[in-house]
Amino acid sequence: MSLFSLSLTFALILHPTGHQLLTLNKIFESYLKSKRLRYFAQEMALTLIMLIIFHYIGVLLQNSLHIGLPTIRIAAGVILFVISLKMIFPDTFRRTAHELEAPHFLVPVASPILAGPMILTTIMVYSSGEAPILVIPAILVAWTIVSLSLVLCWKNRSLIHPKLVTAYEQLIGLVIMMLSVEMFLKGIRLLWN
Repeated sequence: MSLFSLSLTFALILHPTGHQLLTLNKIFESYLKSKRLRYFAQEMALTLIMLIIFHYIGVLLQNSLHIGLPTIRIAAGVILFVISLKMIFPDTFRRTAHELEAPHFLVPVASPILAGPMILTTIMVYSSGEAPILVIPAILVAWTIVSLSLVLCWKNRSLIHPKLVTAYEQLIGLVIMMLSVEMFLKGIRLLWN
């Protein structure tokens, strides 16, 4: 896998969609104008730190617990599939908006909205996969893309209609579902070989 395709995969999974994107806008609006940029920079920095730490912790956990790559790929495929269903059918799986409460340090922006189980599982898979050396550069590229994208979304928030956000969430959900099936099938192939 190339750096471009790995970065694109991470960016698609890392970027918040649907109600999470609307939640982020409401959280940023709850801050005074002078403190918004500082809060955004703080949460994005925490997200990056979590992603990089999990890259190393994930590999350490695999080695300590003797978890094979086929197991990780199959488990990641199942997790991504379940989450993609929630994205494709958002009304069915709609959660309560507990994250709309007053923002706190780390939660809910850095985790779970940005560095949630989906991206952490994906990083764990690729950290022990074919090109582990590309994972850190791909995380940095994806993080930069998502940071710039969120700034653009905030600047143009008046143009973002809830129906457009839902359509985007469903589209990304379909892409992630395909990724999940691919991971699952790769895990099955590795298991049989």
